[in-house]
Amino acid sequence: MIESLLVDVLPKNGDYPVAQRVLMLAGGVLFLSMGLALQVSCRFGYNTNDVLLFKIVQLTGLQYHWVKVAGDWVFVLAGFLLGGAVGIGTVLSALLVGPLIRTFAKFYNHTILKVLHLQDERNEFQQAAA
Repeated sequence: MIESLLVDVLPKNGDYPVAQRVLMLAGGVLFLSMGLALQVSCRFGYNTNDVLLFKIVQLTGLQYHWVKVAGDWVFVLAGFLLGGAVGIGTVLSALLVGPLIRTFAKFYNHTILKVLHLQDERNEFQQAAA
């Protein structure tokens, strides 16, 4: 509902200055990474993409952030093959979200989760999450 209200208020992407679009892109990637890291670190459950990725991590022993980057690129390729556009935001998101999730998960593990007595080394994605 809020989204539909903002569509009428905010100008279209092409109407923003380049610097403002870069800031919005960076903010979007950061907030996405922070949210996903918090969701997974607090064990609130996994989204449908992460279920597959964590199973791959569990079976192969690979680090989560590399599996996340590879998984994101699979989706980028599938979207492109289905006729979707691949812009700079898509590329940066696919490259950065996995490593940023790991970074924010470490931060959460040593701050918020430590205070709540939920600290667990698995939250840092060095090994498969249970």
